[in-house]
Amino acid sequence: MGAAPSQLAGKPLDIQDLLAKATPSVISIQVGATGLSGPEGAGSGFVISEDGLAVTNDHVAGGGESLQVRFSDGKSYKATLVGTSSRDDIALIKIEGAPKLTPATLGNSDGLRVGDDVVAIGNALALGDQPSVTKGIVSALNRTLSEETGAIISGVIQTDAAINPGNSGGPLLNAAGEVVGVNTAIVGNSQNIGFSISSNTVNSLLPALKAAGGADIAQKAGFLGVAPVSVDTLDAETKAQYDITVDHGAVVQSVNRGTAAAKAGLQIGDVIVKVDGADVKNSSDLQQKIRAKKPGDSVLLDVMRAGQEMQITAQLGSQP
Repeated sequence: MGAAPSQLAGKPLDIQDLLAKATPSVISIQVGATGLSGPEGAGSGFVISEDGLAVTNDHVAGGGESLQVRFSDGKSYKATLVGTSSRDDIALIKIEGAPKLTPATLGNSDGLRVGDDVVAIGNALALGDQPSVTKGIVSALNRTLSEETGAIISGVIQTDAAINPGNSGGPLLNAAGEVVGVNTAIVGNSQNIGFSISSNTVNSLLPALKAAGGADIAQKAGFLGVAPVSVDTLDAETKAQYDITVDHGAVVQSVNRGTAAAKAGLQIGDVIVKVDGADVKNSSDLQQKIRAKKPGDSVLLDVMRAGQEMQITAQLGSQP
């Protein structure tokens, strides 16, 4: 399933311009008390609003311990947990007492394709001072990642940009300096393999995270069990392969075994165009609508399969 390139063919990646745009939004995060050997934990994140909301990983900030953030200009502030999703390894924090901040731009991760240039920024190895910067490409898309925390995350971006301990929660940037992923994991005993949670997954979580009141939204959100991609990112060949004629909706790329989607009979290539009668614009919209439900809720899905309309009822579960 293809998509338009994220940069013009032949246009070199200007790292300095990219960093000038992105670095003011990037933060290093210290977790817990700082002793002789440094903080109890460390990670990275990035600002998404002028009033101090910032995104990081759940495994960095989700425990709710004392949080301290620092910017590249050396200024530090306290932060508090706004909400977290343990199943997605995403947390939202609020930076306290900071003046008007520079938010990063969340890009459309559905527009990525394998081979696109990307840059990872973060507090690698908790070395402090200026953030570390590494460059690579998108190595694969729509991976499913099982983390040590128990989170099972779909739609993950694989990259060969070096990601090290301390990078967790930092941004993965495209050639335009937009955040297309949140760096989350490395694989032991491997080389040049790192993973980032897609920006569209983050976008789908933000409304619930903002209203979470410090809670873990994964404990009360419904789970369908598909990895979706937006119709408007598909190339003509893929649309023809699955006989897709609609211009909106979320295409099922994979179905997790034993989930609500599998039990309801959803298939790869199905296009979900409505949930309980409400139009589904894209993959993020589908995720948002499902997350607004609770485990045990039944949803009516309007589906296009090989050009034919059908309705499928699924009883939502919870994240395995």
